[in-house]
Amino acid sequence: MRVILLVAFISSATIGSAQSGIGEYDFIEVSDRFEFVTGDNTYQLSDMMVYYFEKKGMKAYRQQDSPNVAKCDALYADIEKGTSILSSKLAIVIKDCNDTVIFRSEEGKSKVKAYAKAYPDALRTAFSTFAKSDIKIPEVSKPMVAATKEGKDTSMDNVLVTVTDTQKEVVLIKAEETATSAAIVQIPETAFSNYELNGQSYLLKKAPIGFTLFLTQEGNDTFIKVGDIAITTGASFTMVDIYGETKMGRFNTKQDLVIQLANGDEILYVKQL
Repeated sequence: MRVILLVAFISSATIGSAQSGIGEYDFIEVSDRFEFVTGDNTYQLSDMMVYYFEKKGMKAYRQQDSPNVAKCDALYADIEKGTSILSSKLAIVIKDCNDTVIFRSEEGKSKVKAYAKAYPDALRTAFSTFAKSDIKIPEVSKPMVAATKEGKDTSMDNVLVTVTDTQKEVVLIKAEETATSAAIVQIPETAFSNYELNGQSYLLKKAPIGFTLFLTQEGNDTFIKVGDIAITTGASFTMVDIYGETKMGRFNTKQDLVIQLANGDEILYVKQL
């Protein structure tokens, strides 16, 4: 069985190499709906915000995909629409859990008349006006949480516990099994991941039942859908391409995409770090 493996440089359209929180905050939660439009993720503005935040090295999730953490462990991103007759103006606003504005970007402008093009264009311009380092986070003083049954049990802190060699062996075996299982099944957890094949860049977007794979057009932020991926068992999946053809595949331990062809060959989309 041949494996087609091509690794090339990351194009200018790929996401930042390492996404992380900002200061004491774990991630940015992007609103699913904005005041100046109707419906969730209209014109894909929410998806665009997640993409551009991660491209700048900041971990971000749409509101519907946001991890279940304490409210004040995250920041919250919204879009403000400026007043203008001749153009569309949008600014990115980041707030904390108390609705305090942490950061406001410069306005992005677009003179395109159709909102479907004007709003994404203005949002893209607004993101171009700042970097992660421009977002200054004040020191956060998080309240101490009293120990409960769900947290740390301090009642045993000063009690000497004797562990036998047999118990140690059991613990070690369980730890090794857990580590092995984690190494085998490696499915991307971020909203967007970058891949490379034949010198071309691909974007993997998280979806409700799996992922959607896009080809990234070089030199701009246009994406061409390749197919929909549905997780079956573990790290295995099926991918239905735009022509309706179903292919089997899997994620390997490096989170690369391995697609099986009908002739037995495999295509390897290499994940970019």
